[in-house]
Amino acid sequence: MIPFQNNTANRSVASPTLTAGINPTARYLMTTKQTYWAAAFALPLVVGPLWCVAWQSQEHWLGTLAGFVLLAVLSTSAVTDVRGHRIYNWATYSAFLWALAINIAATSMSSSENALNQAYNRATVVGPQMLGGVGIGECLAGAALCFLITLVGYNLSGRGAGDVKLATVIGALLGIQHGIFAVAYSYIVAAVAIIVWSTWVNGPMAILKAALRSVGSLFGPLWPFPPSTTDTALLLRPIPLGP
Repeated sequence: MIPFQNNTANRSVASPTLTAGINPTARYLMTTKQTYWAAAFALPLVVGPLWCVAWQSQEHWLGTLAGFVLLAVLSTSAVTDVRGHRIYNWATYSAFLWALAINIAATSMSSSENALNQAYNRATVVGPQMLGGVGIGECLAGAALCFLITLVGYNLSGRGAGDVKLATVIGALLGIQHGIFAVAYSYIVAAVAIIVWSTWVNGPMAILKAALRSVGSLFGPLWPFPPSTTDTALLLRPIPLGP
C-alpha cells in the first residue's frame, strides 16, 4: 500500500523555501526603486505648494508648480548622470505625468476662448498662475517636437535615450517655442563643452589636424591628406557629458 502524503504540509514547507530563495540584493533593489518612484510622484505634491508660496511675491514662472517640477527633474537628472551616467525613468516619467496633470488642470480651469487663442500664439501661462501650465495643446505639441528633435541626435550618436526622455519633459512643461529653444541651447552648450574637453585632453593641434583631414576627405580623392585611423578614432571618441 502507498502511504498517504499530506500535500498541504508539503506546500506549507515549500513556500518559505521559495521566499528564502529570493536574492537579498534583488529584494533591496526592488524596494529602493519603488521608493524612488514614490518619492518622484510625491515630491511635487508635498513640496510644490510650499515652493509656490515662497515664490508668490516674485511672479516668476519658476515659482510655479510646473517650474518646480522642471527644476526637480533637471537637478535630479544632472546628479544621476554625473554620478552613474544614467537618467532614470522614475525621474523623467513621473515629471512627464506631472506635466500632463498640470496642463490638463490648467486647461480645464481656463476659458475655452483663451484655450483656443493659446493654440496659435506663443505659450503663456494658462489657468491658475500657481500651476504654470501652458495648456494641454502646447504641452503635447512641445513634448512631441522636442522628442523628435532629440531622437535624431540619439540615432546619430547611438548614446543613451535618457536625454530624449528629458527633452520630452522639457517640451511638455515649456511648450513648443520655449521647449525648442531650451533643447537648442543645450546642444550649443554641449558642443562648446565637447570642443573644450577634447582640446584639453588631446591638445589643440591634434584636434585641428584630425578635423581638417576629415573635412578635406569630403572632396574625395583630390584631397592629398586623408584622415588616418588615429584621426578617426580621436573624432569618434565618446565624450563624458551630463545633461
